[in-house]
Amino acid sequence: MAIEAFFTIEINGLKGRKLFDTYPTEDEIEKAIRDMFPQGYIYDQFADEYIYPIAQVKKIYKLKEKE
Repeated sequence: MAIEAFFTIEINGLKGRKLFDTYPTEDEIEKAIRDMFPQGYIYDQFADEYIYPIAQVKKIYKLKEKE
């Protein structure tokens, strides 16, 4: 069985919805951050602190489907 490799952007441990065939560009990573953190941060009222985004690109392997 053959294996396919994909990339996904995780922000603060939350997986992105989009899979990329190649390593995402800096603009694509920044767009993903702006989609999840429109103001650049989230205020956590219970902890009384601001949460700032931390982005990571992860490589995912999937088995190719038989044709």
